[in-house]
Amino acid sequence: MSSEERTVFISGANRGIGLGMALLMARKGYTVFAGYREEARSERLFQEARQEARLVPVKVDVTRQSDLRGLVDTIASRAGYLDILINSAGVSLGKAGQIDSLSLKDFTESFLVNVGAAFLATRYLLPLLKNGREKKVVNITSVMGSIQLSTGDMVPYRVSKAALNMLTKNQAVAYQPYGITVVGLHPGWVRTDMGGPEAPLSVDESVTKLLGIIENLSPSRSGEFISFEGQVIPY
Repeated sequence: MSSEERTVFISGANRGIGLGMALLMARKGYTVFAGYREEARSERLFQEARQEARLVPVKVDVTRQSDLRGLVDTIASRAGYLDILINSAGVSLGKAGQIDSLSLKDFTESFLVNVGAAFLATRYLLPLLKNGREKKVVNITSVMGSIQLSTGDMVPYRVSKAALNMLTKNQAVAYQPYGITVVGLHPGWVRTDMGGPEAPLSVDESVTKLLGIIENLSPSRSGEFISFEGQVIPY
């Protein structure tokens, strides 16, 4: 691999925002390590990878440390560095439930994926990010994680995304000495399996705006919670 190539790892890249971002970035010349967990839910990713050499599917459960060690070895052997990490894997559990009808499992599983995966992936990939040139970590969050703007529905999702926002802020502080920029990006309400068919944004519309923000990120924005339109969202 040329030392001039830009590299990115995207978790949850087999569907939704993650897949859309992987396809767009590969088309724009990035080498994309596209994380997926289950073959049965990743056929579109495999089809696209057969046509695009820059798209590299990698089987990894980003909540498992053994899988993440394998991911680090894969990226290190193929590239030796990582420019951008996009933590896109996420779940939304207990959507329709009122707060008193939710189970503890709704919360623990939401935290495991929405917060734990971003924490672990960043921790394990940090040495490769230090060797990269762009040095950017993007946590795909949601305006639903804003405490100030909360309307009270989809509670496990909101609570876990609020925690992800706090993780983002703490990562920004911790990784500032390494020159690593960390932000949380809200992709908008998007027509995905999670967003549903009534959402106003297509995946392509959302990821095009998100990539524009990512490519123009400066260290001065580290720690911010940013909408797909580039506006700062209150925590």
